[in-house]
Amino acid sequence: MSLRQALETFARTAPFAIRLPKTPATIEANGRLAKGPGENGEAHPPVEDLDDFSVRIAALLEAGDPLDRRDLLRAPWCIWASAAPLGRKPRLVERLVAQVREAGRRNVYRMLAAAWLHNFKFGDACVPLVGNFLKEHLQDLGTPLAEADTAFHIFDAASGPNLIIDAAFKDGCAPDDVLSRIGFQDRLAIGYREHLHRLGFERLDKATNGDPLDRLHMVRNWTFSGGKVRFEALKTAAVRVALGPFGDDMPGTTVCDAYLDFALQLLQDPRLHPGAWADCPASEAVARRWLTEQSLRQFFDVVEAVDPFSNGLTSGHSGMHSPGGNTSTAPGPSSKGEGPRKPGGCSDRMPVLAVLKVSSRAMPFCS
Repeated sequence: MSLRQALETFARTAPFAIRLPKTPATIEANGRLAKGPGENGEAHPPVEDLDDFSVRIAALLEAGDPLDRRDLLRAPWCIWASAAPLGRKPRLVERLVAQVREAGRRNVYRMLAAAWLHNFKFGDACVPLVGNFLKEHLQDLGTPLAEADTAFHIFDAASGPNLIIDAAFKDGCAPDDVLSRIGFQDRLAIGYREHLHRLGFERLDKATNGDPLDRLHMVRNWTFSGGKVRFEALKTAAVRVALGPFGDDMPGTTVCDAYLDFALQLLQDPRLHPGAWADCPASEAVARRWLTEQSLRQFFDVVEAVDPFSNGLTSGHSGMHSPGGNTSTAPGPSSKGEGPRKPGGCSDRMPVLAVLKVSSRAMPFCS
């Protein structure tokens, strides 16, 4: 058949339409699953709000009634996460745990472990209660929860976190890295992981480290993961741990700039956002003092770049006569061997800059 004949045949053919189903097959499948028969043949009801669900579960547990399979699977989240958590009444949690043991279903054990890790709060009465129960049923939890407890006793609320922190300090890494090495990569275990980092910051705050840049590297690694803050709630703690040890000391410019860069990433400039620093006033005072010095240093760097003849007044590259007639030269900063500077002074500027620095406390751009 020639091309002309094919075109003529196509032109005489009646048009056809593609009829798509009103509801995609996947949507229909989801609907059938949602309306599938329950244990007694009835249709599943809509998922309840967690707060309403928790009230209903509490009533059943108070009455000593058994929970069905669907309720038992979701009930662990009522222990801590709802508006009226079961954890306020430990005896109800004990009854729930007893029903979990009686059911003996692995998915319920794992759901209980997930709720425990996600809502972990040290000092809560039900945390050790549930943790000890989970330790008794490691074989029902499977991988990697069983391996994690074998290695670090993670379900022991008191000793487990400390063992993980010990390993993190020994290996110079974050607690998440320690858990990842044994295959535990549950990023949803927010409560437990946040407690680990909080505990680590408290220990790091008391530790001494000869090299401030090494200390900053460790704090930064614990604070950020993939360029993002691990825990928003711990930003203030991270800044407090970073700046707190310096007190009234003024470190060298390399250290000062590195720490300021880290702190301002988390809490922004205290001169513009003082509210963000409300929970760490001592660290705010350190940051403001360092920012004042940094602003003046940058100002004189610009002056020297514009007017090379001015560097005799502001830097140690050329001498400046003192009242006694002697000529002195201030040494420049080294990369890692910078000595601490006295409060209000600058190791890499002449006395003129030191005087201006003190008077600059009243300058608008430095306050």
